[in-house]
Amino acid sequence: MNTAEPIASVFPGAVGRVVQALTAAWVGGAPAVTVEDLADRAGVTAVRAHQAALRLSLLGLVGPVTGGEVPLNRAHVLWAPLAALADSRTLVEAGVAAALAQVGLDPASAEVTGRVVEGAATSPADTVDLTIATDRPLDDDTRRRLRDDVFLRTGNACQVVTTAG
Repeated sequence: MNTAEPIASVFPGAVGRVVQALTAAWVGGAPAVTVEDLADRAGVTAVRAHQAALRLSLLGLVGPVTGGEVPLNRAHVLWAPLAALADSRTLVEAGVAAALAQVGLDPASAEVTGRVVEGAATSPADTVDLTIATDRPLDDDTRRRLRDDVFLRTGNACQVVTTAG
């Protein structure tokens, strides 16, 4: 999982990078972006940004591209799920909280770190690192169930460290 550019990771290529950039514009409240600005944000040529915007206009995410401007259809039902995907760090943290609850833990504190959460993952071997403060040590079964649950929710291995809480 790559929390730095999750949309572009799920949808590789120019269109994915353009959707990532448009989602950021939507989250920021922009009613429209220029093709040039979109190309800069997405790291693609203006021609590729224009082509991707035309393709996305068929879905209704954006309106017709006119005069070099890409109007966002701010009411489109897909923007909210795309925004959630773009904020995948929050989703990972919520998944870890749910995993803690699933195994019956309510730690004094929980910190989620690691290459996955920081958006620096480059390998399937990169992990979600979880440091939890508990009043008692975790038994092996609880630790295993927690690691397994985090793996199911994120697709990444989980390292669990406990501290006295």
